[in-house]
Amino acid sequence: MLNLTAAAEVNGLKFDGIDLFLFDPHISIDSSDDDLKRLADKVRDRNLVVGSVVAPGVAADGGRSAMEVPKNESSS
Repeated sequence: MLNLTAAAEVNGLKFDGIDLFLFDPHISIDSSDDDLKRLADKVRDRNLVVGSVVAPGVAADGGRSAMEVPKNESSS
């Protein structure tokens, strides 16, 4: 998809970046720092930038509310 995005052009206009959605099977929300660095390198190698990163906010999709504090985490 990165190659297609980098190559896409309409009336002389090209994409300059992408948005990332942290959701399996594409990009795991549990990706390591090294995984994300490799992805950033792939994006940069195609002269693209990351515009935004979106994570699931619905429990069924592996997310949770930003206001929710799990029982095993401190709120401070």
